[in-house]
Amino acid sequence: MLRFILMRLVFAIVIVILSGATDSLPAASAEPQVHIFRTHACDYCERAMTFLKLLQLEDKHFRLHDHDVDNNAKDALLFLNIVESLELQFPVIPMVFVGRVVVIGYQSDETSGRDIRKAIETCRMKGCPDLVPIFGGETEDAAAVGPAPWPVAARYTGAVRQP
Repeated sequence: MLRFILMRLVFAIVIVILSGATDSLPAASAEPQVHIFRTHACDYCERAMTFLKLLQLEDKHFRLHDHDVDNNAKDALLFLNIVESLELQFPVIPMVFVGRVVVIGYQSDETSGRDIRKAIETCRMKGCPDLVPIFGGETEDAAAVGPAPWPVAARYTGAVRQP
């Protein structure tokens, strides 16, 4: 039953609007920062990572951060902080952050990959902050900002695996 519910959520677009002001956000990066949270035992994660690596060969103007939640305690804690801060009901992987967009799950290059590519292009054109370090308390703004006071769009766009 849980799997059925999860799969229904995977194909629905969920917009998570969190309350608060956006004036305490970090400055927008000139180069989009793309973060992927994944495990090595997840086929969907491998598909997402393959897509991102190929995209990086094609478009070298974004920085890819690979977070291995299985083998790196800091990455696992960061993942759990994000899930808690965004109040995500299902902590699933892969999870790809591009600015304010979070693509949760990975169905295919034509669906989830398209969403990731669009988010990167939007960041490049309009600029976007790298929010992931705030979740891990890695910036001076983290203590002042607290739990996610900015709008974040979470898109359940593909098949997922619960870690």
